[in-house]
Amino acid sequence: MTRNKWLWGVLLVLIAATSWGLIQRVTTEVSNNQYETIIPYDEITKLERDDLSGDITTDAALKELKDGGLDAVSIEPDTLSNLEDNEVLNIMDKDKIENILYFLGSSEALPKEEGLYLTPPKEGYYDQLIKDHFDPKILNINDQILYFIEGTEKIDDLPLGYNLDTIDKLKQLGFDVVLRVGNQEPDLIPPLIEDLLKIKDKGADSILFTGNETLGYGKDEKAANRISTYTKKLTEVGYSFYTIEFSDQKGMQTVAKSSNYSIIRLHSLNLNNTKTYEENVDQLVRAVKERNMRALFLRLPHEDSKSNLDYTVRLLKDTEKEMPSLFKSGDATPFSTIQVPLWLSLGLLISAALFVYIAVAHLLTHKLALVASAVMGVMTLGYLATQKLLILQAVALGVAVLTPIFAAIPNQETLVEKKSIITQYAKAVGISFIGIILVIGLLNGNEFLTKIEVFKGVKLVYILPILYMTVYAFWGNIRKLLNTRVIYWHTIVIALAGIIVMYYIIRSGNQGSVSSIELLIRQKLEDLLYARPRTKEFLIGFPFYVLSLYLLIRKQEWAKFLLIPGVIGFLSIMNTFTHLHIPVYISVLRTFYSVVLGLMIGYILIYLFNLAKKYFVKVVGRFQ
Repeated sequence: MTRNKWLWGVLLVLIAATSWGLIQRVTTEVSNNQYETIIPYDEITKLERDDLSGDITTDAALKELKDGGLDAVSIEPDTLSNLEDNEVLNIMDKDKIENILYFLGSSEALPKEEGLYLTPPKEGYYDQLIKDHFDPKILNINDQILYFIEGTEKIDDLPLGYNLDTIDKLKQLGFDVVLRVGNQEPDLIPPLIEDLLKIKDKGADSILFTGNETLGYGKDEKAANRISTYTKKLTEVGYSFYTIEFSDQKGMQTVAKSSNYSIIRLHSLNLNNTKTYEENVDQLVRAVKERNMRALFLRLPHEDSKSNLDYTVRLLKDTEKEMPSLFKSGDATPFSTIQVPLWLSLGLLISAALFVYIAVAHLLTHKLALVASAVMGVMTLGYLATQKLLILQAVALGVAVLTPIFAAIPNQETLVEKKSIITQYAKAVGISFIGIILVIGLLNGNEFLTKIEVFKGVKLVYILPILYMTVYAFWGNIRKLLNTRVIYWHTIVIALAGIIVMYYIIRSGNQGSVSSIELLIRQKLEDLLYARPRTKEFLIGFPFYVLSLYLLIRKQEWAKFLLIPGVIGFLSIMNTFTHLHIPVYISVLRTFYSVVLGLMIGYILIYLFNLAKKYFVKVVGRFQ
């Protein structure tokens, strides 16, 4: 017992000494409190093109959106294709020109080469842009001047550069400018990079990649080096980059590392959806509040221009109104760099090894605890030699799986009276938080905060503790249980526990279905508590854990089976904190509510259990 106290004391000292990393993580999240809203420029110009009344102009729409709270506008480089969409010019291929000439009865000869025919833009800027980029042949066909650009590739989609006049106009109106950049063939990237470097002086400072690939991505062996080289050039002049939530853009991990994680997390919402207006506002607010999003990218609805503009302006205003006071609308910036020196990682690895020793010694034997801690020691040496992130992820997984089991299995010698429930419950929660602090500390840094890197092994955290508790409940009790006289309420409680576990398994993960009633309850809880506690924690895991402690005090061996659903609460709070892109304070608040509500509901469950037991005893007595 004295040795255990000494080991716990050393562990707590080590955790206190390494808490600097956790404090740094929290302050980094809280201090970065500006989010920005972004709308594509081409969708704003489309409002003017689609407005049949002629009342909406691009400039007027921009002003109204700015007054509504829009922070930034994204622009793409001009291409022949989007210039045609914007009615700047017309594009025709050889077949179309020949059909026109045939209809006119003309026999004029056309160039033998394949290519595109363009009507010259009326605006001098675009006319000069095309001449500089393509050096087209000037043709006079049937008294009509046309430009001919030779080539068989997708000439109409080649980037011509960003419209500097548009950038100047947006800056004068007070907008930040976000540059959309698509991947190109390797030989076309250098001039695009030069263009981006020049534009930086115009006030653009962030890049959002289009499509499924980052600039420079390819399947050739030089791709990673190419991405890294271009990213470093852009980062050196001050560009930051967006990662799009739920979009796995190829090459983004290399971009993030090469930019030293100069990354802004972006949530994209297409307003042309079937959700209600309130659901759209709520989705945007939760993205910022709960998932560290700092950019909200909006695509406009597909109604008439006036309705689209009015809806979007209203949405911008209400989003800002509903956003928690911690956050302000403005210019989004990457999170400041979280420093994780080698000594900090070493201290956390030693702490994890000590925690594993204490846990395995409690759960199994001291010999196995020595083996487990020796494995942790080897992994620590491996990390010192290689500094491979995968080693930290493996150690964190081990701690995450072990913590719920260690927390949930009580010391039955101390369960002697009702007040022991509170003591054991507090111990279990305390053990959970020690494990959680170790996991967050081991996996600290901007790579995890921006979700470029993640906790690995989420499914194991869901499954292994439940499997262990199942074995624990059955171990040594099988013969005794088979010879035990079955009482009706035993069967009912165990069946209820089984149903709970099955419900948990079905609902685990992001794909589980949720009823409309549960969605309503969730929303009400979130409105009331700021951060909604998890249902499986405060309605399932913790209440059944409290009930199992009560029954163990009464020497009911079958109560161990209630530890199976009981461990769900502890593995679930661990799972909450392994979502490392979620703000720590949100996870702490959510867990606090679960622990408190779970304890209260647990005592209600004890009362209902005793009430049901008395009822069944009376009913059974009538038939005896």
